[in-house]
Amino acid sequence: MAFASNFGRILSPTFQPNSQAMLGGWWLAGGIPASNCIAAYQSKGAASYTASKVNLANPGKYDAAEGTAPDWDATNGWTFDGSTQYLTTGITPVNNQTWSFISRYSDTTNQGGFTIGSFNKKYVGIQPVRSDNTVGYWSGGPAYVAPSLTAGILCVAGSKGYRNGSFDGNIEFQSGLFAALNIGRASLTYQYAGKIQAIAIYNATLTTSQISALTTAMNDL
Repeated sequence: MAFASNFGRILSPTFQPNSQAMLGGWWLAGGIPASNCIAAYQSKGAASYTASKVNLANPGKYDAAEGTAPDWDATNGWTFDGSTQYLTTGITPVNNQTWSFISRYSDTTNQGGFTIGSFNKKYVGIQPVRSDNTVGYWSGGPAYVAPSLTAGILCVAGSKGYRNGSFDGNIEFQSGLFAALNIGRASLTYQYAGKIQAIAIYNATLTTSQISALTTAMNDL
């Protein structure tokens, strides 16, 4: 009986941040190679705020850190105020439209904020609600696709944007440097207001089938 009890706790997704990493994890859905997942963060269902910042794909490397700490609870994940709150990742993608980023989020209450993003010479990331009622997918240049989406799963995969697992538009390429990715903002003027449940970052272009499987897995969190 003691063995069964301990075994159940090990498999619990909220017991230890690295238990999912040992089992594969939602961030590798659809057969994504582990070597391609640079970071995966799950705030929804995490055991604590501290656990929510752990990089599940490689705990201890690229764990999220505060710019200014968001609010957190296990049911909703992180809640960002659209003004001061954001997390840093320390991950700087290459601007060659080969990287991928995906976020599950909800209850967006402002325009222009990025769930994940950064800005140096060019923007990179995901902008769910823009003032022109579009989603903004950024990877050097943008793709603006109507309508905006206050809750769901959005993905940038190389030069393409995906909405809830389906292709949504081609992203223009513009050369220029990226900065390290933030969660909850791209820059001081593009802070996100709303909730974020999960984020993953890849150094490869995910395929349509991988994005579909990943979307399903993230919806099941």
